[in-house]
Amino acid sequence: MSLSGGEPFLYRGLDRLLHGSADLGYGINVVTNGTVLTARRLSEVARLLSFVVVSVDGPRSCTASLSRPVRGCSTCVPWRWLAGAATWGRMWR
Repeated sequence: MSLSGGEPFLYRGLDRLLHGSADLGYGINVVTNGTVLTARRLSEVARLLSFVVVSVDGPRSCTASLSRPVRGCSTCVPWRWLAGAATWGRMWR
């Protein structure tokens, strides 16, 4: 099952949807723009997800290097914490 459109992590019922879907045996992926995603939030649901796709849109000056903020770009987010997320799912399965 793929959750996308709008920002799935803003949906108030997301936890219930994820738990219910996982209980039914669905593999679940989430497509997010990452604006409200935090390491804590991801760790709360990572064991329920098959994978998370972070859709990165914006000026090339912002998206060229996601490992550090870019001066003058209000949409840039440092993603260092997300680099380890790929191993979280493997550890919990």
